[in-house]
Amino acid sequence: MASDIRLVTTGADLLSDSDAERHAAWALTVLEEPARIQPLTQSVPWTYRYVVEMLRSLWPRLGPEATEATRSFLIEMPYRANQLIAEKFARLVHTMGSSGWTEHQIGGDQRRLAAMEAEVDEPGSDALPHGQSERTAEHDKQALADGWRWLLSEAGDETRKQQLLLEAAEGSREALLTIGNLDGLAADVAGRIIGHLSRALAVQREEAAEGRAEIGAP
Repeated sequence: MASDIRLVTTGADLLSDSDAERHAAWALTVLEEPARIQPLTQSVPWTYRYVVEMLRSLWPRLGPEATEATRSFLIEMPYRANQLIAEKFARLVHTMGSSGWTEHQIGGDQRRLAAMEAEVDEPGSDALPHGQSERTAEHDKQALADGWRWLLSEAGDETRKQQLLLEAAEGSREALLTIGNLDGLAADVAGRIIGHLSRALAVQREEAAEGRAEIGAP
C-alpha cells in the first residue's frame, strides 16, 4: 500500500487526467474514513500523511469536478487537532491556491478559523485533551489555522491580510511564513521584517560561534 501511494505521488505528472482524477477520488474516500485501510497501514496518522501528500501531487492534473470535491472536503472535514496532520493539510491548501473557492466555502473557512480563535491552545502542547480525538476536536491546530488565514487574506479579506502584515512586521516568523508571497510588500513593512530577520540571524551566528546553536533551530 505504501509503495503504491508513493508511486502515484512521485509520478503524478505522468498520469493521464482520468487516472489522476480516479486516484484523487480514492484519496478523498480514504481521508473521509481512514479506518477503512487501517488494517493495511496500521496507522491513521500514516494514512493522512501519505494520502494527503498524494492528493497534493495530483492537484495540478484535476478537473473542475475533482477540484470542487477537494475544496468541499477540506471545508467540511472534522477539525484537525494533530499538528503533523494539520501541517499536511495546510500544505495542500497552499498548493490549491486562493482561486476557485465559492462564497459558501470561504464562509466555511471563516467558521473553522473562528473556532480556533475562540480558544487559546496551551503553550508548547500538541497533544489532544484527554478523551478527545480528531473526530471530536473543537478547532484546527495552528498550522492549518494559518493556512486558512492565508486563504482568506488572498481571497480578499483585507483585514486578515493587514493583520498578517502587522504580525510579520512585529517579528512573527509564523505570520511571515503564512503570507508566503511577499511581492508588493510595502517598503516600511519590508524594512521592519528585514530588521527582525537580521537580528535573529546575528543571534544564531553568535550562538553557533559559542557552540550553543541547536540543530534544526529556526
